[in-house]
Amino acid sequence: MIYYFARAMTWIIAFTPKFLVPFYGLLIGKFAYFTAVKLRDIAISQLMESYQFMTRKRAIVITRGLFIHLAISVIELCRMLRDKNFMPSVSISKSSMNSLNEAFQLNKGVVFITGHIGNWELMAAKLAGMGIPVFTVAKKSYDKRFTVYLMKKRESLGVNPIYRQSTGAPIKMVRALRKNGLLGFLIDQDTDVKSEFVTFFNRFASTPSGAAAFAI
Repeated sequence: MIYYFARAMTWIIAFTPKFLVPFYGLLIGKFAYFTAVKLRDIAISQLMESYQFMTRKRAIVITRGLFIHLAISVIELCRMLRDKNFMPSVSISKSSMNSLNEAFQLNKGVVFITGHIGNWELMAAKLAGMGIPVFTVAKKSYDKRFTVYLMKKRESLGVNPIYRQSTGAPIKMVRALRKNGLLGFLIDQDTDVKSEFVTFFNRFASTPSGAAAFAI
């Protein structure tokens, strides 16, 4: 039921007119902020713990903005899954592109690390659309139908997912780098892979170390 409901909602949201994306994102984000009480309270409390001069009022404003931003990202993603020609306006700084091009000139591939910040799916699709061979390390869904659906959609956008639970995943990652491709890792969540505890926002956080190992 979850799978079919998600597919239906993805299809409905995908028809959101471009000029209404910010407005619907505002509505959905605020709704999620007021209903997802546990996640909201965690975000507020961690912001206050991590920043010495953070007031509760300021933490609430930031958290509400994060919910809205995530809602907008979801709408953008649904639109991209329906229409691969849809691409929100994205600007990449000249210095960032220079750094990326310098890395590719070494002909050893690029290890690209980020987190679930901004629209990470859009980031991968944008780079792939620029002709960069993009490979992303991902985790399979608990429902294999979700995995197959997302894999096909990502591939249609030029993004090649490598599922770390799949047979030969490390070899596929090595091959991606040998092809001078971009190998992307999302490393901001505690997962069942080899990790190291590092300081993050004034607390120890379990951080996957695979990206660092590949870079070395």
